[in-house]
This record gives sequence, structure tokens and C-alpha cells, in this order.
Amino acid sequence: YTCLNDNGCTDTGLLECYNRGENAAWCSEEDPHSYYSCDDCYKIQSQSCPDNELCFGSGECKPPANCSACNGIFAMYAFLNLQIPYNNVQTLFCNELPGQGVCTLDKTNTIEDAYKSCSEVRSCYDYDSKQACNQDACNITGCEWVDISQSLGIGVCRPQDETLRNCNECNEKPWCNKLVCSYYGNCYWDGDANNLEDGFYSALGLPYPPGKCLNRDQVICRIYDTQQDCEDTQLLNISNYDNHIITPSNDSMHLGLCRWVIINDYGKCIKDADLSNTNEDDCFEAGFFPGDETQNETFRTCFYDYTPPFTTLELPRPGKLSINDIDRLSYIASDEGIGVKETKFGIKIHKCLIEQINAPQPCYNSWSPYPSETLQNLKNYIHLLTTQQTCQCNNLSINIVFYSKDNASNLEVVKNQTILIDAKRPFITISEPNITSYYTGVSWASNLTISFSVDEPSRCNVTLKTIDQSLNLSTFLALNQNLNVTMHYDGLGDNTYYFNVTCNDSVDNQGSNEITIRIRGDRNINNSQPEPITVLNVTNVTISTETANTAECRYYRIQTMQDLQNFENNSWLLQHFSSMPLFESEGQDLYSGYYLFYKNLTNLEPGQVYYYAVVCNFSGTIIPGFRSDDIGFAIDKQPPLTIVKHYLSQEPYDNSTPQEVLNLTLSCNDSGALWPLNMVDYHYNCSKTYYCVEPANPNQEQRCLKGDQSPDSNKFSIYNDGHVLSFNYQNHKGSTLYYYSVDNGGNVEPVQSIGLNLKSLRLPVLNLTINGRLLPQNFYEMLTINETLPVIKLQSDENVSIVSATLTSLTTGNNIGLGITPNPNSNAREFNLTPQHLILDGVYEVSVYVLDTDENIASINGFFNNSISQFKTWILQPHNSLMNITGETPPGAGVNTSNGFTIIVKTEIPANCGYLRSNALGDNLSNAFQISTKLIPLTNENITHQHQGFTLQYEETYYNYTIICKSQNNKFSVLEVFLGFDSSQPIFNFTILNPNPRGIENVIEDPLLLNAFSFELLSNEKVVCWTELTSWDCSNVASIENIAISNLETDTKLWNGYKQ
Repeated sequence: YTCLNDNGCTDTGLLECYNRGENAAWCSEEDPHSYYSCDDCYKIQSQSCPDNELCFGSGECKPPANCSACNGIFAMYAFLNLQIPYNNVQTLFCNELPGQGVCTLDKTNTIEDAYKSCSEVRSCYDYDSKQACNQDACNITGCEWVDISQSLGIGVCRPQDETLRNCNECNEKPWCNKLVCSYYGNCYWDGDANNLEDGFYSALGLPYPPGKCLNRDQVICRIYDTQQDCEDTQLLNISNYDNHIITPSNDSMHLGLCRWVIINDYGKCIKDADLSNTNEDDCFEAGFFPGDETQNETFRTCFYDYTPPFTTLELPRPGKLSINDIDRLSYIASDEGIGVKETKFGIKIHKCLIEQINAPQPCYNSWSPYPSETLQNLKNYIHLLTTQQTCQCNNLSINIVFYSKDNASNLEVVKNQTILIDAKRPFITISEPNITSYYTGVSWASNLTISFSVDEPSRCNVTLKTIDQSLNLSTFLALNQNLNVTMHYDGLGDNTYYFNVTCNDSVDNQGSNEITIRIRGDRNINNSQPEPITVLNVTNVTISTETANTAECRYYRIQTMQDLQNFENNSWLLQHFSSMPLFESEGQDLYSGYYLFYKNLTNLEPGQVYYYAVVCNFSGTIIPGFRSDDIGFAIDKQPPLTIVKHYLSQEPYDNSTPQEVLNLTLSCNDSGALWPLNMVDYHYNCSKTYYCVEPANPNQEQRCLKGDQSPDSNKFSIYNDGHVLSFNYQNHKGSTLYYYSVDNGGNVEPVQSIGLNLKSLRLPVLNLTINGRLLPQNFYEMLTINETLPVIKLQSDENVSIVSATLTSLTTGNNIGLGITPNPNSNAREFNLTPQHLILDGVYEVSVYVLDTDENIASINGFFNNSISQFKTWILQPHNSLMNITGETPPGAGVNTSNGFTIIVKTEIPANCGYLRSNALGDNLSNAFQISTKLIPLTNENITHQHQGFTLQYEETYYNYTIICKSQNNKFSVLEVFLGFDSSQPIFNFTILNPNPRGIENVIEDPLLLNAFSFELLSNEKVVCWTELTSWDCSNVASIENIAISNLETDTKLWNGYKQ
């Protein structure tokens, strides 16, 4: 039968069941009463043993035995082969129990022989002796013994099947070490933290501190301890041509993407899947760090992702593609790990394959051998190829190259796929029409014969329609053998016709051609000029018409469909004829015999379509002209508009984003006059486009414009349509592109210009050092120092100025000022960042933002842990009756006198001590200082410092004292003390909260229903409170403990915002 999953699809089962074999069963490691088995669909099923039985060995349920009783008193007498009851019905010698599969005997040269229950043996690793392993009394099956020391009888019992080995089992043994670990399977001994913090290990789900045996799937490059573990003698090398790994790293677990780097005085192993050659692991470089549960999951996924993504190019159809199919190209990029970051495309080579003698010459080009562009840019580029004259063949062969990169920097090997494109549209030729007119006795009619040919088999739609939409004939033709077609149309009335042929070839490339045909059978009104719709660039236009007989002729402007309907209504025409504008008569032309009429129209509005119908009065008979007798023209005095576009994306270039290289094209667009009747814009087409590139700070000879700001024709070049203008920051930084176009009517566009925003986008490479050692750039690779005034340096590989530089204690949240030399606004490659305060114990972050000479902003963060205090120091005084100061919880003691105070320092070992003082409200020491010159000594560990000379600015003023003690063997202890001068009493607000809210004045209440009540005490400053509950007659006193004190943030003068 077929195994199905919950969705009704075929299910092949679980790999574990395939590995264990058919009908496999095994005991649960969590519950001794449960076991697992694989069913016929290779699915794991959970089952339970009877209540009085346990699971043993390979999933067998048996009554348990008291195996430890076989070991005798003090567990030392297993060799006596005692007797114990088993299964409540029999008594067995202990050496018989292993045969029952319920006990096993471990017997070695180093430990006392001992029996233990098979319920404690869940895997081969639970056997502690060679004899027990080989005997396999618990029926685990598939165990093998590996000797570590034959003389001592020490070794490892492990599964023969490598897929079932578990290195973590070693960590359960007290004797597990690097050597023993190697016998547990394909294992790695993680013996060093490698300057990584606990948070790094816990986010990965690894034990901390190190000193553990790990499975291969627990190992990442970053936890390798040595260069030999990381890469041995084979360095990672990746091809920059197609991303294939030339040589993988020869690391212990064969991850293949590891690289050893040296930082300061230690080395570390990093994963460098894209060979970026930085000193950061790929995942740190990508910005993945531990955090909450979700962040840790992402962090873990990234660090264990060593598999590249997989990309397929999706074609819209099999076989040859059309020009329109190009836009339907797509791709699918998938990743089993952290997800796809980007997919890039390129064209390795393309050419036309010659199949017939008259095919165009082959074209060859190489655009981007290494994929570097988006799919949309690839499509745009192929479209540009198809417009090239030499590439308009029906077999354009293009080799597309592509790859994806995931967020863990794993690179897919560059793939390539060749596609064939029919890049040629059907070419249609229309012959001159043959028109035969005849009089029907009622009106004139005409027969039209017209031929066309197409140069390849196609499906064609042939249409004939009038300008006024009164006729629209459509014919579909499938042309395979005979590609020459003659069309016949009989009985056509006088009108202006559009004859259109649109053909699609076998891949749906579309070609089209159209001509305008004017049929004039009735010559009563004839040769009206200008013919619809002529484009003009003048505002004074002469219109004219002719008649076969003497007449009075007028004209009527048609702008809407209603105008056209009015004109074709005879009664309306008779009513309004006399009010229509009148043509002037020139008399009869002696050569043709026709009567000539004209009208000079002046001051016409540009951007308009003027369309006139002609109507004449022949001896009292008013006859309107046909549509073939109409007059039409558009006035286009609008200059063309030139747009600067990016070559590949064809998006307008707006110079808001700086770039290193610009590939631009110029696109000329012309517009003139829109006729509402058919919503067609009538205009001259673009004639020529001119351009000039002016360098930054040009001299007179380099300027594109003359003094009157008109273009200098000697400097401007003619732009060839499709030509790519290439610029780079090395040669064109600060340059300006001038351009303009001219249309076929002589309308000239005003000169346009756009600055080329070109500059180097390379960010400066920054390093932060502290006392000459490189600062790690992530929190989880901490550098530890023991300096109170470390030397911090910023180093850059190019000149930069400092925008901001901060030093923040991540322990207290306080910012510490930095003195910067040279001046931060000066362009330099090295700056000294000098702390303006002593650096005490804690974790610190240095953050610097810089600006290079190209105005690129770069930043760097560095982290270090300062561990100065090497012995304990206590502050015994000052103190008052309220609290003792410990130096650990600011703001510390309140000194309620303005006369002075006493500091008493006690040290763990003999030491010389001194202090520095600053006002925590902003009167901090502002300049860099050295301990030797700024530290005020403490004499005999007990000094008195008078307060005179200090002007109190506020009622509460707090001072910060840094106590530094140095022992004779140059050990340090540093402690911060915060002292406050306080001469005002605190302000209280007392409220009973429940059972009923009330103020303190409401002292007489009904008896409390509960033997409890709560209150809230608010104070405007930090206080210590006593509370006492006294009975009415003062006979009973109860103390109240665990008083919750809320915050009332009203006094902004207090130190660091501490208010309670």
C-alpha cells in the first residue's frame, strides 16, 4: 500500500527508520517504561511497557531486577556471585542475570567489578568495560570496543554505525578529555573559549565554559582552538571567476570554509565563505548577534549554515524565445539555512547563429562575465541587444550566468544557461494602392486593391478603417508558404483610410506597418490642403480647397465627436451654413479648370490640432465634403525633451545618489498637439541630440556654453541613439553633462545640464586599538585590559575627519568624554582618543563615525572589558546614622553638614591610596590627566578633606570621588564613591491603598475585614524609612517589613536622576 502524509501526499518516511532498519525498536532515553518502533511506513511510533516492566535493550519489555544487590555491601562484592530473587518467582545467581538481558557486569582492571541494570543502559556508551561491551547483555546490538589503554582496560564502547555515534556522551564521563573525545566518533574537543563570551555559546546551544566533546554538527569555524584545527596547511581559496572552491580549508571537521586570522597577540578561526578577507566571521559581518529567543534562533541558523543557496532560471516556454518573452524571464532562489541575500546575473557571450545565407552577420559581445546585475537589468540589456542592427537575427544565442548568495555569505557556484531568442520582428512591405472610382447614379464609390508582403511565416491581422471610425474592417490571415497577399475592397466611399498590417511570427514577435489612403471619387470638392493631419511649426497657416464648379465654400472646425455628428446632419448643416467661416475665392485655374479657394488663418495657438470639414453651396445646393476632403494640421512649436537615463535600468538619472561609474544614455521624446477626437499626439519626431561634457573647474577652452549661455557648436557632439556615455570618478568627478535635442520641425530644446555625481564609494578601512591591541568589533569577542587611562587610537587607510566619537560604559550606561587629537575636523589617518575620566572596572564600547574626503560616512565600534581591581577596598567613612556607604550603589551617603567630612579607606593588602573629585552635575574634569600629576594622595589611609571653598549650587549637590589604591607589587584597586550634601528634609506623601483608598487623616475606620492593609509612601529624594503600626491604646506594636517604595520623579537636581 502507499504511505500518505496528513496532506494526502506520498510519504517516504523518516531517515532514522531507514538507518535503524526494518522493524527496529529502541528504548526511550527519557522514560524507562517507553520505547519506540518503526512501522511499515518508516514512521516512528511511541509505545509503553506494562506497568510492572521496563524497556531493555532493543525495545524489549521485561521485569526489572535489583542488579545493584549483586554488588553486596559497599558495592564491593560483585565477585562473590551472590543470589537475588528475580521476577518474584525465582532466585538466580548474579552471573545468570546478564543472560536474562536485565543486568550487565562491568569488569576492568581499574574499578571494582559492578553489576548495573540494563534499564540504565540505553546505548553502547553506557557499557564501561570491554567485557560488558562485547557481551552486550542488554541487547543494544551493534556495539564495538575501542581501547584507549589496554593495560588499564580503559576504552570506549561505541556504536559500529557511525551515524549513531554521539560525541556528547563523552562529557558524561569524568575521564573525558581531548584524547578520549576522539574515540567517541567524528568528534571535536572544544578546549578554549577563544575570547568568546558566555552569551555566544549559550545562543548556539553549546556548553560553557568549554572543555567539552562536540559532535560534528555542533562545530563551527569560530570555536576551533588552533590554526591546525582551523585550516592546517591548506588555506581556503575561492575562485573569483565562478565561486567554486579551489581548495577548501583542511579543518578538523572538514567544514571547508574556515580561515585563521591573527588579531593582536592571539589568533582566531572564522568562517569566510565569500573570502571577504576581513577579520570578522561571516555572521558577525552580516550583523547577526545574540539577543532574545528569536534573535538567538537566527544567530544559530546563520552560524551553522555552510550550504550555498540553489538558483534556477525559469523560462516562459521551452525552445526559442520571443522578444516579449524576455520580460517573462524569472528565477527561483532557495536556501535551506538563513535565507537568500541576493541573486546576480550576467551575460558571458552572445552571438547570432547563421542558418541561412541571407542572415545578418553574427554579433559578439561580452557584458558581464561575472554575474553582477539584477535580473531586470539583464532583461533591459537583452532588449538593447535586440535593437542592434547586427543582432536582429532569428537565432540570437545568449549564455546567461547567475548565482545566489545567502545571508551567511555562502556562495553558489556560478551557473550558466544558454537561451535562444528570435530577435527579429516580421518585416512588412505595403505596395502603392490602386484606386478605381465610379458613379453609382446616386453617389461616387471606389474599389481599392492593395498588396503587402511579409518576410517570414506569420499570423497577420489586416485592418482598413476610416479616420472618423465609420468603417473598421478586419481580416485574419495565416501565412506559411505564400507570403505575398493582395487585398480587394469594393464600394468604398470617399474618406481618409488607414490600412494596417500587424503580423506575429512563430514565437510571437510582432511587426507592423501602416499607410494612409485618401479616396476621392467625388471631385465636386477636391484637393483640400493641408491634408489631415499635417504637422506644422508656424502659427499663420493658409488652408485651401478646390471645386469642379463655381461655388461658395465654407469650413467648419471639428474638435469632438458631436461636432462630426452635427456636420453629417443635413438639417443642421442647412441651418448653420451661413454662420460658418467663408473661404476667399481665387477664381478658376486655367490649367486644371478647378475653382480655387483659400483662407489665411493667423495667430493660431501652438499645441493645437486644427481639423476642418469643407462644405460648398453649388447654385443653391449645399454639398458637404467627404472625410477625404477634410483639412487637418497640428501646430508643433514644442521643443523635444531629452531625458538622461541609466543604461541598463533605463530609469531617469537624477544624480541624487553618488556612484563610482555611470553608464548613461540620452533619450529624446517629442510631443506636439493632442487631438481629443482620437487621442493621438501629432508632432515632429526628434531629429538630433547634442551633448557636451564639461570638466570640474573648466578653463575657457573647456566650457560647453558661450558667454551668452548658448551652446558652443564646436564643443557639442551629435549623440547616436543607443550609444552609451561612460563616466568614472577618476576622470569625471565634478563634471557636468550638457545636452539638448532638435526635432524635424526645427524646434530646439533649451540646453539642459546635470551634474555627474561621481565619487569613490570605497569606505575607509578603520581600526581601533587600545594600548596597541586591536579592539574586537563585536560584543562577544571581548578584549580584556587593566588600564585606568588606556591609549585609544583610531587608524584609517585614508584621510578622514571625525564626526563623533563616544566611549560608553555598558556596565553603568554612562558616557565618558574623549579628548581627540589632532583636531577631529582635520583630515588625518590617525587620531588619539583620550578618556576624560578614569576608566574603571566594566565593559566599554568605543563608537566612532568618520567622514572621508569623498564625504563617505564610515563607522566602527570596538569593545573591551576593563578589569583593574586586583584586591578589595572598602570605604568605612563617611557615614551617618542613616546609612553606610559601600561605593557600590550611588548616590551613597548623605552628608548633612556643610563644614566637611572624613574619608576612611580600608584595603585588603597594604597600599598607597589617592582620590580624584568631580561634581557629578557636570563639573567633571574636562582635560586628560595622568595619575602621577592629578591624583591627590591619601595619607595613612585616613584623610580629612574640608568642604570649605566649594559653593553649593543646589540644596542637594552630589560629588563623585574616585579612590585609587596601588600596592607595592603594582596591583590596583579602584572604587567610585558618591557623596551628597543635603540640608533639607525630605517631603512625604502617605496614602492608604486598600481595602479603601483614603488619606492619612482618615484615621477612624470600620473594622478591617482582612487582617492586612497596604499603603504607599512617596518621597522627593532617596530615603531610608521606618514604619510602625501602633494600636489605639498604644499597647500593641507590630513592625512592618518589606515596604515597597515607589518613584516620584519631581526633583531634577538629584544625582543621575535617582529619585524615590
